Amino acid sequence: MTIVDANVIYRNTKDILEKHDNVVGIKHAKAIYDIANGYADILNNPTAKNRLAFPADPGLGKTTSIVALASHIHHDGLDCSLGICAEQVEALCALKREMIKAGIPEEKIGLIHNYKHDQLKMGMKGYASLPSNTQKEVRLRPFALVTHNRIYSNASNGQLEDFYVKHGLHKRDLFVWDETLLKSKGHAFQKRVICSALSGFTTHIEIMLDERRRSGSALANSIAFDHLIEHLKRCQDVIINADYSNIPKAPIDWSRTIPVGADREDMWGKFRSIGTKHQSGGDDILATNQKAIVESLLEITLQDKANESLPCTIKDEGIIAYRTLVPDDLDRIVILDASSKIRDLVSKDHSIWVFDTEHKDYAQVTVNYWKSGGGRSTIERDLFGPQSTIDKELAHIIKHEIPPEEEILIVTYKDKMHHIEDKLRNTFLAEGINTSRIRILTWGKHTNLNDYAHIKYVLVAGIKHRRLDELAANGYGQNPHGGIGVMEDWRRIEDTELTHLLYQAMMRGHARHTLDDKAGQMQVWVFDHRIAHILRTLTTEGIDINPVTYEPVYMTDTQSQLDTAKEWLQETLLEHGKDIRDHHGDYISTQSLKKLYPPPTGLNPAEVSKAAKALSEVRVTNWGSWKYVGRRKGWVWEEASSATSGQPDKGPMLYHSYLAFAKAA
Repeated sequence: MTIVDANVIYRNTKDILEKHDNVVGIKHAKAIYDIANGYADILNNPTAKNRLAFPADPGLGKTTSIVALASHIHHDGLDCSLGICAEQVEALCALKREMIKAGIPEEKIGLIHNYKHDQLKMGMKGYASLPSNTQKEVRLRPFALVTHNRIYSNASNGQLEDFYVKHGLHKRDLFVWDETLLKSKGHAFQKRVICSALSGFTTHIEIMLDERRRSGSALANSIAFDHLIEHLKRCQDVIINADYSNIPKAPIDWSRTIPVGADREDMWGKFRSIGTKHQSGGDDILATNQKAIVESLLEITLQDKANESLPCTIKDEGIIAYRTLVPDDLDRIVILDASSKIRDLVSKDHSIWVFDTEHKDYAQVTVNYWKSGGGRSTIERDLFGPQSTIDKELAHIIKHEIPPEEEILIVTYKDKMHHIEDKLRNTFLAEGINTSRIRILTWGKHTNLNDYAHIKYVLVAGIKHRRLDELAANGYGQNPHGGIGVMEDWRRIEDTELTHLLYQAMMRGHARHTLDDKAGQMQVWVFDHRIAHILRTLTTEGIDINPVTYEPVYMTDTQSQLDTAKEWLQETLLEHGKDIRDHHGDYISTQSLKKLYPPPTGLNPAEVSKAAKALSEVRVTNWGSWKYVGRRKGWVWEEASSATSGQPDKGPMLYHSYLAFAKAA
């Protein structure tokens, strides 16, 4: 039997960290030792089927521990094989170099990706600093390095590829998963949006085929195109004509309602071949957006029937569904994810056991915050409107709050309709700022990077928000047997996802550094309308940053008084509902509520009354809700009836939205 020594892994990790001037404190040492023990526990037990998550803070040496484990296996001649999974190809390239530096022969390390190899173009889309190995080479090597996306795409097709799952003829002994493991991907489609996209893109395909036929192209004659159009029209018909009023009592079996022929792969191929260019050569934005929406629907309707789906919606009639990304048989995994304690999506997956790891001291990290709109649409509307303020506010902070010799990291949205990075840099230049000091990182590239760990000043220009129905779909996919949940679940998922994003963005900067259990000194500025919830979640999870209210020079609170009043009522009834019932029974007037839990200063009382009528209902749990009664000018607690309190735990279906959420959101 292979004996993997946790003490050796721990010492190897600690030695590497201290060679790079890290001072390993007590909390830091315990986090490393916990991870080392996790590796050893699985590798020393051939029958173990565990998914263990270690939420050690960024900068504590999680990736270093992988090198230490591989070094132990190689240098001590242990008969073990590893699969190592990371989000980005370049992170795997960097890991391979570190493993070689630790004395592991290159011929023992298999790296697989689809990028071109060009060191001069490293960091550019589609290029990697190290070449990919062949599938045969990867299978024969004890250490296989593979991206999350390769596993996701293969699992979605129903089959993981043996060349990285197996070493020779046997399944690899352990998979180490860097960053969050979400076993499913949720999809959400509002009825009106998906039907519009289906109709528009089907017409786009038909026009394209007519043009090809007129030009004599043989590509237009494939029967798969006809089947694809038929399939899309059938999907649209089902969604339009579904009887939502009887759902969830009468679920619709998607696989029977929308049958799929044997040419599933042919349909996929034809769909992906459809272009979205204007005749002039430029992108057709409408067609591009429609294709993206339809593609997501096809991922559900053309998937293997083994994958469950639950069509539903929150704000409108429609569909939510999920597909499996990490199958159950990948069951010997150590997950190195700093956010695993934060994200509710992780805790919903009962196959993962999350260790209770202490965080380092964040007293030297100051978060300057201001409550304002932080979603993409709000940021773009401001930046490219007649009087932009966000770019001017960032310029003001850079000029007046940050020393002129210091580098700055800005985290914001990727360019889509607008060129956000160009707009920011142009404003900074106009304000006389040296833009060579500015580093801009976009959401999606905000994890698993050490390139900015020296930067002590971080500006977060908006946090990437996701629709609540999409989050509900993801939550359902993580735990299908737990039901869809209710409003507080969805809001909680939203808050923890936003917290995860901010935490990961912050941890690209100097706070990654750890000196005797203390995070490096850093100043952060962040603007988002849910910032109070985010900061509360951080502190609840033991990440005790130093919050300071920022007073803007150019920006204003973009949230309306009515929205503020709705948010206050909703949060008060959700957070204090039990105390209200304990002390006041099942009724409380809005006036009494205001006295007990004062609304934000400056809020017009008339807006509170409007908000109460607009909300109408605040769903608290599966067992009941607070309902507004206008004639009594207050809130009454109502238990949920047995007919509506439970949710079906399985099976494709469509169902009508919660009216409460439609009104509250």
